[in-house]
Amino acid sequence: RRVAYTRMPLWWAGFLMTILGELGNFAAYGFAEASLVTPLGAVSVVANAFIAAIVLREGLRALDVCGCLLVVAGSVIIAMTASMHQEYLDPALFMEYASAPPFLAYFAALLLAIAIVFAFRERYGRRHVTYYVTLCSLIGSVTVMAAKGLSSFFNSWAYGGSLPLVHPMAYALAAVLGVTAVLQVKFLNLAM
Repeated sequence: RRVAYTRMPLWWAGFLMTILGELGNFAAYGFAEASLVTPLGAVSVVANAFIAAIVLREGLRALDVCGCLLVVAGSVIIAMTASMHQEYLDPALFMEYASAPPFLAYFAALLLAIAIVFAFRERYGRRHVTYYVTLCSLIGSVTVMAAKGLSSFFNSWAYGGSLPLVHPMAYALAAVLGVTAVLQVKFLNLAM
């Protein structure tokens, strides 16, 4: 008989550690560019691969090690070339950027891509792990934008800006962050 993963203590321990790591990522978005924080967060994939091999006794193939080395190499290259300029977003500046035509075009394309992937759920969802990984990645880009905006609001407040809790945009971003994070966990678990 198969036990649901939500009834496994080890799954909950991993989930809580993931939350702690994501809280660290959230704080980092307030102090560094998302183009630097996100790839460095991918290093957790490397740690997870080795933890799974040790704790869960999953096999670690040569291809897995090669992939881990590529993640580390990519993260080092991005960290070395990332911009050191950090612009603090307050809610007004965030809204200005979010209503600009390039962002609106990007967001429309992103929503279209998510809709297209969902349309193929019945055909490919159960057979191809890349289906759920693609969906998780697309939704993850929304999570990153919401985290960057919300953490920047708090960072701006720490440096003399207005309290983010008085702006409706902060609540909207928190809701988007919560929903997309839960969806990412769901689709990532379906991919496994």
